[in-house]
Amino acid sequence: MKHFDKSDMEKKESFKMLLLNEENELIKVSDISEGDEIFCNIDAKKMFEEIFANNANAIIICHNHCSKNLTPSHNDNIQTKHIQSVCDFFDIRFLGHLIINLGGYYFMYPYSEE
Repeated sequence: MKHFDKSDMEKKESFKMLLLNEENELIKVSDISEGDEIFCNIDAKKMFEEIFANNANAIIICHNHCSKNLTPSHNDNIQTKHIQSVCDFFDIRFLGHLIINLGGYYFMYPYSEE
C-alpha cells in the first residue's frame, strides 16, 4: 500500500507493476498509468519497456478499485489475460494481478489453459 497515495485511492485508479528478478526479489515498483474513478487504461508499451529496461524475469501487476468492491471487472479479466499472453510470448513469468482498495485486496492468479 505504501506505493499508492491513500488520499487518492477512492478518487482515481492507478496501475502499477512489480518487477522481479529470477529469485522473485523486488527490483522496482513501476507506475504505469492513472485513470479516473472507474477505469484505468493500461499502457502496455510502457509496461514492456520497463520490463526489458530492468531485466525483469517476472511481474505482478496491481491496481486499485476506488469502490469497496474488489471483484475483478470484465475489463480487468480481459486485460489480465492479454498481459499474461504477452508475458508468455516473451518468457516472462506472470505471477498474478493484485486488486486493492482501502479495505483489502483480491489476488487474481494466472489463468491456466487446463
